Amino acid sequence: MQAVPETTREDITLSDGHVSMRVFDRSLISILDQLSAMQDGVAIRVEAGVIDRRVTAELETMPLDLALRALLDDEDVLLLYGARGSALKAVVVYPKGQGARDVCLDTGRGVDSNERLLDSLGSSDEKEQTATLRSLIERLGTKSQDLVLRALDDESSFVREQALYGALDSGLALPEETLIRLATTDPAASVRMYATEALADRLGGLDALERAKAIAASP
Repeated sequence: MQAVPETTREDITLSDGHVSMRVFDRSLISILDQLSAMQDGVAIRVEAGVIDRRVTAELETMPLDLALRALLDDEDVLLLYGARGSALKAVVVYPKGQGARDVCLDTGRGVDSNERLLDSLGSSDEKEQTATLRSLIERLGTKSQDLVLRALDDESSFVREQALYGALDSGLALPEETLIRLATTDPAASVRMYATEALADRLGGLDALERAKAIAASP
């Protein structure tokens, strides 16, 4: 997100599931309320707790789910996708550290249990599969490591990339040998980049990134 000058006209538009936004020092709750009111396809629910952060942001034609992740980087957020497709269906927001393992939507139906989410990991839809994995990482924490490691061996570069990004973004520790393997041999440049950056964090020190790049470049 970019800084927006105070003199810039504020605006939020939503078209074909894509958000464009220019806001300056605006209440996060008011932004979520406006996005919720602008469409009926996605339920946005803020759970009990104080979320009074103010936001300055500039987003240009970004998919709604990615825009919400950018806006809610300081909160716990659960994004739910359709069971048989990739469309975003609901968003549940919690104050940081207060995310619940199970919630109910306004429709009165409960969120899929962990068992049903595990079943969804076998979906042929890559976006659904990776969204499900992200939900399981958020729910299970360190217990999700085996699921992530399996996803990192998937034949799809998109699945491997999203599994690695989701694990790192959630603070899930991965074995150093796995990071080295991904950094040195994965065919996808994005996977190698994420793994190299994770190695740099693991190595520490001022020259950590250079050492990690050296590892990734080694035969």
